[in-house]
Amino acid sequence: MTSINGSMHDVLAGEFANSKLGPWKFTSDHLKVLRESKVILDHVVNQKFTTAHDTRRLIVPSFQANGLDGEVKVMKLYAPGLYTIQHIGSVDIPSNANCLHDLRKKTIPRLRFMKYHALKNAHILSKSLEKEARLKKKKSASYRKSPSCDDVETDTKWTRSTWFPSPRPGAPIVIPTDMF
Repeated sequence: MTSINGSMHDVLAGEFANSKLGPWKFTSDHLKVLRESKVILDHVVNQKFTTAHDTRRLIVPSFQANGLDGEVKVMKLYAPGLYTIQHIGSVDIPSNANCLHDLRKKTIPRLRFMKYHALKNAHILSKSLEKEARLKKKKSASYRKSPSCDDVETDTKWTRSTWFPSPRPGAPIVIPTDMF
């Protein structure tokens, strides 16, 4: 989760299953993780100011664990409606001192890979949301300065002084020539 402009957004998916439920829980949660990854990817892609270049760069990492075993997968959108999942590798949490070399060689690099892509996704999302907020702020500021042509007929707040006679008694009445 990342906070952008005061709202929380997901940038990666994760699922931790209870190891007492057995390996079937790990496989049944697989679809849940895939759905979450697709929702995250769609959320970023459907932002108004997410470019096609940014869409091609998006990779949503997912982590699924059951007991001391885990897997890292990534989801990517190759074409509209075509999502692909790639299995990056297993993330085994060492259970004794003999397995610590796996932590440095496999587990930590794969978790760093996930972190890198989560930060990249957060950057792409924040760039899009900031651009939208900046445009919204700019649009509301320009609207307050002067009414647009569409709103002149329905809500006019100004008057032209030459359309009305001078308040001084005996002053000549000036009628603009463009009114005839």
